[in-house]
Amino acid sequence: MTTVKENYALKDLAGELDTDITSIIGKVITLNDLKTVIAHLRIKMDGIDERESRIHFMELHRSIRLIDDLFRYTVNELKKDVNEAEKTSEVLFKKIIKEG
Repeated sequence: MTTVKENYALKDLAGELDTDITSIIGKVITLNDLKTVIAHLRIKMDGIDERESRIHFMELHRSIRLIDDLFRYTVNELKKDVNEAEKTSEVLFKKIIKEG
């Protein structure tokens, strides 16, 4: 079965792979930022007195919802980007071996 990418020239495949890798790097940066936010949130939560926990609950709950949504979105998009990069890399490798 022939894929669309198999019809691309080497130059186009290299550009496609570069785009895929750049997108992956951006999502890894986002995940590292999320890790930092979660660490700060944990420190904040560890420092809350149990008597004050009710006051901070809404703020922490909102933060957790946002982190969860962003994390889920980023991981799903990262999976798609990795899949595309794998496909592009495979086609690029086959073309290089075939034409090389």
